[in-house]
Amino acid sequence: MATRARAKTPEPKRLTCKRVAVHFIYSFCLEDKDSYLVDIHEVIKSYQGKASQGKPRERKGITPHLTFKSMEGWVDLPKMSAEIWQGRELPQEAELSGFIRLFPVGCSCCITVTTTAEGENRLDCDAIMNLLRLVRRSEDDKVYTFRIKKSPLGGLKTVFEFFERAVVDLCRHSGLEWLERKRGFISEEGESQNPWVVVVIEDDDDLAKAFCSRDDWKALRPADDKMERMRPYLEDIASILYRSVTDSIVPEPAYLDRSDRSDRIQGIKNENLDARLFVSLSRRAILCIGRYGPEARRDSEEYPADYFLPGLLDLCEMVRVRWHMLIVMNRVVDEELRKARSQFRKGKSVPLDETLEQIMRIRAWLATSLEDPGIYVIAGDALSKLHGELQEVFRIQELREMILGKVELVDRLFTDLSQWDWYKLPVESGTKK
Repeated sequence: MATRARAKTPEPKRLTCKRVAVHFIYSFCLEDKDSYLVDIHEVIKSYQGKASQGKPRERKGITPHLTFKSMEGWVDLPKMSAEIWQGRELPQEAELSGFIRLFPVGCSCCITVTTTAEGENRLDCDAIMNLLRLVRRSEDDKVYTFRIKKSPLGGLKTVFEFFERAVVDLCRHSGLEWLERKRGFISEEGESQNPWVVVVIEDDDDLAKAFCSRDDWKALRPADDKMERMRPYLEDIASILYRSVTDSIVPEPAYLDRSDRSDRIQGIKNENLDARLFVSLSRRAILCIGRYGPEARRDSEEYPADYFLPGLLDLCEMVRVRWHMLIVMNRVVDEELRKARSQFRKGKSVPLDETLEQIMRIRAWLATSLEDPGIYVIAGDALSKLHGELQEVFRIQELREMILGKVELVDRLFTDLSQWDWYKLPVESGTKK
């Protein structure tokens, strides 16, 4: 069988664009004095007009299958201008914005850093990597800092500090406590959390022609032809998408293509249905490439990112919050099991009333963790597929099965403790006649 002649591998091209926005998605859990479950309405009231019920406008995308009464809220964070100096003779200007979202299962904090090329200038891959270096890439990595021109939150230098101040401020207003910090689960030195990252690149020139063309179907083999146009940018794209601990990586062809077709051109594939918006997913980030244009034209059909990205970011936040809650819940149950084991080892009796109270709190929390609004609200082919892939990346099913097994073990342990205490009851001497 004749095979298609392969063109010579094109020379690598350096990526350039007009605008880039990096969304750093953090997550955390709150705890009331006597419950792991938080009353979102009370939190909103405590902010006295600074918090709102429902979903923020930036997360309202495709109409869902079912529109339920909202059980969430959000708190807007201040917008700030910043300068990034590392590795540059002139500062890289950036805008910071974000908000906290309050879900029944936990909370997310999305901080967005945006930079735009002025006039005829363009942003190169180094400018994008500067934004990604605002968070730690490895345990020994030194994060890039920025200089805030004017901040209502005080002197901020890193994205993590922005997140940390926002959570502390939320706890101060609501009277709630940051659960994992109160319990001592996380380190208070350095950055104790690595965020999920969504990078959105916008361009109006060669990059957009390679990744976002609407004329792909005019070719005889559109998928292969498009992959050929994208291949020169592969090294820069891979460095951004896979968030390597080094400044660049050389992608392995066999790693990128797991198919059985020997004639298929290897490369990073588009996970989106609409060819005008490129979307790709790794286990560390999501990369989107779309067209850049003036805000006055953004309601045009040429900009599918404007209705796709809100749903994508909404999904990322929901899945990240569920992952975080399941991780913290596993740690809480582990701690309770360690306490019981320590008491047994020391020959001490375990107070059953305290143990039962903790079991009931964990059960109520566990019931909430089984909620998955994404299953019945997500509409759209690409978003539904990405929802499933995100759950695999964050190992949601594995974590859920793990916590169910541990809670069952705690229940059996409580039963054993009850029987043990009953056996130790003193037996009255004598018998009735």
